[in-house]
Formats: sequence, structure tokens, C-alpha cells
Amino acid sequence: MNTTTNRGMGTEIAPAIGGTTSARGTNVRGKTGNAGAIARRNAYVTKYHGQVERVARRLARKLPAHVDLDDLISAGMIGLVEAADRFDPDRGEKFETFAEFRIRGAMLDELRSRDSLSRDMRRICRELQEATSNLANQLGCAPSEVEMAGFMGLSVDEIRARQAKVSGASVIGFDDADPTFLDHTADEKALDPCEAAARRELYDQLCDHIESLPQRMQQVLALYYCEGLNLKDIGAVLGVTESRVCQLHGEATKRLRGSLGESFLAETANA
Repeated sequence: MNTTTNRGMGTEIAPAIGGTTSARGTNVRGKTGNAGAIARRNAYVTKYHGQVERVARRLARKLPAHVDLDDLISAGMIGLVEAADRFDPDRGEKFETFAEFRIRGAMLDELRSRDSLSRDMRRICRELQEATSNLANQLGCAPSEVEMAGFMGLSVDEIRARQAKVSGASVIGFDDADPTFLDHTADEKALDPCEAAARRELYDQLCDHIESLPQRMQQVLALYYCEGLNLKDIGAVLGVTESRVCQLHGEATKRLRGSLGESFLAETANA
């Protein structure tokens, strides 16, 4: 019987009964398999990282001058790592082809996330720019609103409305924003990054210490905290009395408190 643990609430307690799953996730393939996958991923990233810059430079030629090449490369590196993680050589596909799709996609996602204009506003802006450029080439000077309206098949009022809609979308830097801007835009429901990092570190330590417990104690913790069984039901599953389950649970939690406390003191002393 395997026990699946719950990572979301930080209450993932123990490896599965029989040792086929661990507190770090479900159906873990083992340290050897994970090490091999990580090694292959790192080898791909090391060998093909130059492809990221090539894709970034090709894409940058089609973008406005204010788009930073380094930002594209940073986003592309994330795409490369994802490609290395997901690539299956058994499918007969070249890694370069597979990776370029992911790299370019990551760069485009980054550009979309930074675009302050909606698709509709971006379309309107592009149409106005194209019309202005075409008319300027034909007339030899900047076109008037009447000329723009005739060229685009719209009324003067519609041209003015579109221009006003696009001109209302302005971008400012954080340095130029109101001092209370971040207070107004912050997500109050979001977990503080420092608190999130502390929780993750504690969670990882807890997993390590649980794995050092005897197998029977791991089973009791998994059934109690992950499966939600009571002590009586756990005893029925394991073939022991309820009082024995209570003893195992108490001893396991006692050992975890002690080992976690010793680990914390050791880290504090080395800090």
C-alpha cells in the first residue's frame, strides 16, 4: 500500500508504506535516477546554451530598440532548462529543434508579460502607425486627421477616439511612480517571500529527518497525517494495537522535535 503525501500545506509527513514513495513527492524514482536526469539536463544546458543567444538576437531584430537583449537571454535560459527537463531522446527528435521552440516561447511569454497594452490596443496602435507611415510616404509629410480617416475608411471622430485610447496607455518606471504605488498594487494575500523561504527550508529539513526514522514510525506518520486515519484504523492496517500506534506516534514526534531542534542549534552556531 502506497501513501501519497500532501506538499501544498507543508504537512507532507512521510515516505510511503513499503518505501516506494517518499515525503518529497509521489512515486520518486530514487536518488540514482534523479541524479542521472539532472546530469543529462545539465549536459544539454551546457552544450546548447549558445543557442539561446542566437535565438534572442534573431528575435531582437524584429523588436523595438528598448527591448533589452539580456532580458531575452534570461527568459530563453529558462526555456532551455525546461526543454532539457522535458526532452525525450527516444522520440527521435533533434534536441536543437525541440529546444528552440521552448526557448523562443519563453522569450515571447516574457515579452507578453511586460506588455502594458491589451491585444486590442496593440492592434489599434499598429493600424494607426501603418496608416501614418503609408500616408507620410505618399504625401511627403505627416498626414492630417482627415487624411487618416479617408485612408482607413473611418470618420474623423473615430480616428480621434482611437488615438485617445492608445495615447492614454502610458508606461512609467518605478522611480517615477507615486511613493505609495507598491502599497496600492501589492497582493495582500501573497505569502511574504522571506516567510515562504523559511517554510520551505523547514519543510525540507522535516522531510530529511522523517526519512531517518524507522520504517514503522514513517508508516504511522503517513497514515495519520496524510491519509487522515485515526489511531484505531492505523492499528488495523498495521496489525498492531491502538496503544502501540499511540506509542509509535509519540516516539516519532518526540524524535522529530529533538532532531529538528539539534539541527536548528547547529545551523545557528555555524552562522
